[in-house]
Amino acid sequence: MPEDLWDAVQERMVCNTTDRSSPGNIRSTHILTGLIFDETGDRMSPTHAIKSNRRYRYYISARIMRERRKQSDGRRVPAAEIERPVLAALGAYLNDRNRLAGLVQSSDLSARALSNLGDTATTLASKLAQSDPYEQKRILASIVRRIELHLDRMTIDINTSKLIAPLSETPEQTELNLKSHSEIDRIELTHSIRKRGVETKIVLNGNGSDSRNPDPALIRAIAKSHLWRMDLASGKATSIRDLADKHGESAAEVSRFLPFAWLAPDIIENILNGSQPVDLTLERLRRMPSLPISWKQQRQLLGFEA
Repeated sequence: MPEDLWDAVQERMVCNTTDRSSPGNIRSTHILTGLIFDETGDRMSPTHAIKSNRRYRYYISARIMRERRKQSDGRRVPAAEIERPVLAALGAYLNDRNRLAGLVQSSDLSARALSNLGDTATTLASKLAQSDPYEQKRILASIVRRIELHLDRMTIDINTSKLIAPLSETPEQTELNLKSHSEIDRIELTHSIRKRGVETKIVLNGNGSDSRNPDPALIRAIAKSHLWRMDLASGKATSIRDLADKHGESAAEVSRFLPFAWLAPDIIENILNGSQPVDLTLERLRRMPSLPISWKQQRQLLGFEA
């Protein structure tokens, strides 16, 4: 079976297992399908796993899926761990007007044409950041030729002819001709891959781009804990059971996460801006037997202090 057809089948299978009634199901699309490869050149295909009624998305080296074998040379990485840095890197790239100007002929390039180029790229960056995953996938497919994931770096090859072409369609922008050697422009991000049990994290190593890594699931859990705390303080709820009924949660879930409303302010700030320790995940909080009252002990327990 051709690789592009294989990926299409895998993506359809992933989508077909999604609960379409869920308002969050739109977030489940694998936006890098067909674009990402591992260091051997093997295409990384979309897949998923379901655990405790929760669905986890991955990209996995196609040879592992095809041959149904567990081998050490293949890659299996949580989808969000690749998608977040790719979107961040492309956003920074599209907002870098100096780099974009270097892709086109500099001779006789008017200030107006150069400004139009930057404005259009900035608009595209904003659209990429704010669109739903289906639109993000379409934009990525239109400008990215190939992404390769290595042990120590990730490369993103931009198809500059497709990026610049729409800018040449109006008379005042006809001078935006690509340099003959600039059909591909490469973004390279160095990183380290860290594991905690079966969890994998890709940690960027100072690439001049934003290496923060906000965890939406972790942020939502902290936000809910504060909402529950306010309900108790205001009298809108008087017990764990009241909170569970009011918010459609299980009493066990409320009991487990309510204490995190008392996290140290600096820990919450780090979680919100994505600079928390790499192994601080929602699952780790879920497994934690109790949370210390002392902020210092919290920092030590959660990895903010040695």
